Amino acid sequence: MKKKKVVAQIMVAVPNSIEWIEVLAKASTDGAVFSVTGGDHFMSDDMFMAAELLAKKAKNSQLKEEKKVRLTKMAKEEKATKVLSLAKPILSLILSEVMALLHWHNMPTDGKLGEKRKRWETIFKSGASPLSYLKWTEEDEAALQKLETEPISIKEMDLG
Repeated sequence: MKKKKVVAQIMVAVPNSIEWIEVLAKASTDGAVFSVTGGDHFMSDDMFMAAELLAKKAKNSQLKEEKKVRLTKMAKEEKATKVLSLAKPILSLILSEVMALLHWHNMPTDGKLGEKRKRWETIFKSGASPLSYLKWTEEDEAALQKLETEPISIKEMDLG
């Protein structure tokens, strides 16, 4: 008579833990989920929390990108306002100053210094304002920090 092999089931993480939810979130196929859960049904709280974790990570990534863009625009504006505060005639602006002003207006910065000065003069005389944007605020930073640090709770999910 043949002996049956007994296969021990080894858990990669403890169910209902954040590690478990992260492993579930990374499982991208039904087979992978089956392997992680040991065949647990797909409607467990952990499955919902894994889906919420993915959504939270996507929103976090989006907010970080938005922060980067807005802080870059703020830095451009700060440099340009410093140059404008010097109240120099256009012909006496040095390359870095003209570049700061053109970057602020999202204008091309190719060409020689004289061409850049003419480009800035055209913008200046037309009275064109740079494109407006939302500044990155303390509230935005607090929302990002909350998103990064706040644990996922099944109670806060919209399940229906």
